[in-house]
Amino acid sequence: MIEAKVSEPVPAKNSNPETNTDTLISNFNNPDKAAYKLTIYTNPEAAQVRFLNLKKIYQNGMKLAPGDYNIEISRKGFISKKQWITIDQNHFKLQVTLVPEDY
Repeated sequence: MIEAKVSEPVPAKNSNPETNTDTLISNFNNPDKAAYKLTIYTNPEAAQVRFLNLKKIYQNGMKLAPGDYNIEISRKGFISKKQWITIDQNHFKLQVTLVPEDY
């Protein structure tokens, strides 16, 4: 399993056909393709996690096909964070701490 912390946003990586939205959705719906769990721990706990390049609703522990995913973590009263993550050959765990807006 991989553990990571959110860093500065990384530019989009859409030049590879394996990472475009249509392929990600197709792989997500195909049980014969490899899929790995994505778990994002947020502080504050009730922060919203959403995909910016995939038409799926995030759920802790959801399985995703290998690829690049653009995520946003947000909560009212906190500064939102956006980040590209790469899921390849391992389950992916991410710890994200949001900073209060008035900090």
